[in-house]
Amino acid sequence: MRSNRPHETLSEKNEPILTQAYDEIDNQQQINYLLDSLSVNHRTVLALHYLQGLELTEISTLIGIPNGTVKSRLFHAKEAFRKAMFTSEELCNG
Repeated sequence: MRSNRPHETLSEKNEPILTQAYDEIDNQQQINYLLDSLSVNHRTVLALHYLQGLELTEISTLIGIPNGTVKSRLFHAKEAFRKAMFTSEELCNG
């Protein structure tokens, strides 16, 4: 049986890691701290994709790396951000 929900794009199916961060961490300074804890490569692709709204192919062209490398960096950047976010929450919650 088909669902009446509209089809989701691939990016909509992925956890919106930055949106979750804004919901769960109410302090902009803390978010900046988490982003600063990432490597330059990871921070760059996260910022370009989630904050600037660029597509992966646009990021690839802009920074001069293969599309597959952008995908890989974005995946690892989200994992690193998620880990930093949960580590930060654990430290704050004792």
